[in-house]
Amino acid sequence: VRKIRGETVTTLVGNGNGGHIDHDDPLQAEIYGMEGVTITPDGKTMFLADGGRGEDVPFNFIRIVKL
Repeated sequence: VRKIRGETVTTLVGNGNGGHIDHDDPLQAEIYGMEGVTITPDGKTMFLADGGRGEDVPFNFIRIVKL
C-alpha cells in the first residue's frame, strides 16, 4: 500500500510479497489481495480489507494498521 503526494511515493504497508503475514512493522507484513482501504479522519489508523483476489484461499482478513 502506497501513499502518493505530488511526486513523493511512500510505502505504508507491505513487503511486496503476496501472502498473509502480520508483523509489528507494517513494511514487513504481507498482503494477498487488497480489496478495500479506509483511513480514520485523524489519519492515525488504516483499515485494510485483505481478500483472496477471487481465488479459493484462506486470506480474508481486516487488517488494522497504526500509521
